[in-house]
Amino acid sequence: MAPFFEQKRKLWESAGLDLTSTIPLTLTDPLPKNVLQYLRIQRLDESDLNTIALQQIDPKYEKISDSNEVQVLLSLIESFSGLLDSFGTQLEELEERLAQGAYPSGGNAWAAAYVSLGEQRVLRSARKRAEDMLAAVESGSGKEKDMTAIRKVLISEFGGVDKVTVVEDICPTPPPGHVQIATEYSGFTGGDVSMRKGIYPEQKPAPLTPGYCLVGTIRLIGEGCTAVAMKQGDTVAVLTKYDAQAELVNQPEKYCIKVPEGLDHQQVTALLCDWSTAYAMIKHTAKITKGQRVFIHGLSGAVGCGLMILCQLYGAEVYGTAGLRNHDLIRSYGAIPYDYNEKRWVKEMKALGAHAVFDPLGFESFDESYDILTPDGILVAYGNNMDSLGNREPRDPTPAVIKLLARNNPQSTKRTEFFGLTRDAPTYVDDIKALMDMIQRGVIAVPIKKVWAMDDIQTAHTEWGGGNGIGSVLIKVAGV
Repeated sequence: MAPFFEQKRKLWESAGLDLTSTIPLTLTDPLPKNVLQYLRIQRLDESDLNTIALQQIDPKYEKISDSNEVQVLLSLIESFSGLLDSFGTQLEELEERLAQGAYPSGGNAWAAAYVSLGEQRVLRSARKRAEDMLAAVESGSGKEKDMTAIRKVLISEFGGVDKVTVVEDICPTPPPGHVQIATEYSGFTGGDVSMRKGIYPEQKPAPLTPGYCLVGTIRLIGEGCTAVAMKQGDTVAVLTKYDAQAELVNQPEKYCIKVPEGLDHQQVTALLCDWSTAYAMIKHTAKITKGQRVFIHGLSGAVGCGLMILCQLYGAEVYGTAGLRNHDLIRSYGAIPYDYNEKRWVKEMKALGAHAVFDPLGFESFDESYDILTPDGILVAYGNNMDSLGNREPRDPTPAVIKLLARNNPQSTKRTEFFGLTRDAPTYVDDIKALMDMIQRGVIAVPIKKVWAMDDIQTAHTEWGGGNGIGSVLIKVAGV
């Protein structure tokens, strides 16, 4: 057995590994490549060693054989599961206790709870990575060419901008019914900021990769895909909610929409979340008609800008709030801007009456917006961004939303709605296609305020909501 171990030792050395190394698992890299490489070599049998030359071991990600890889991944999954089961208080219960203040802040129990929280998050991320890799191998697609190394944005845990970074990962082959897309542009919205802070409605827990939408090129097509019009190399657009800020993304084929040749990819990316939100609220929720007065909070924002332009196409008079730095530009689009903080808009719009108000701010703003409605008006809320824009400690938006919806009662003819965008809506595909057609015919031109490189993701979070200009903000993920 000594020569057998000596051969393995040489392989470890060739991969830059030390038998006494301690390799940390972190939220940004929960399953490091050198851990996998160490275990692959450890589990080699003598028949494998007879066929593997020393120079064939690459320190980068590279499995040795399917059988070896399955052994490694099964053992990791079993180990991670065992460790997770050993925690006395499981992750979800621990998060709930901390949120409720069950542990005195700064005490030993409080500190131990946060240590346990971090350990469980890392172990769950590591297990998920191993499970994804195992699924790819067992489906017969675990070859290196299909297990592609990628870079992506990761929110490792909820908190400040230091919690969002660019990390390395792998993207498995697309599962049945999915396509793999090489991302060119991803959207960047207030939803990204709220997800990073952990206050986005019904969001999944960290760690997570943000990015609500993308435009990119189909790289691989999974089994069972049926859209004969789509093929490798086609440009597609898709609303994702998560995961778009990554070089490669697997998405269900049924949600992918082919982008006509000649359309500007930046403008199409802005349509997917920002403008489709605006279009759906105008057409399906508020049902704006010619001659109505519309009030929009955040005229210079991504959705607000879309609302401003589209409402005018529907024949409405547009008023709204925006930073003073953008008032002249907004006037050039035909809208009437107010400074939110001066509150002159409240008095003047009460006198005029707004048939529809679109409000992404939430909290106290919902009350003010409701007060300026005509007797038959509608308030459409679509966010709770007031605290993020004001750089204040985030509050729980639930009471404000409950109060908003409770205003719908038999004693009032005014209406309130809280709009949420989903790709499962029956109008999802038709709305996107209608907007792309408007670009193609020159009916609309979508303003793009800023395009950030993916490596500047922390700056994008820091500067969200500020600066001159109007329109959508995008992340340039990679060239295609």
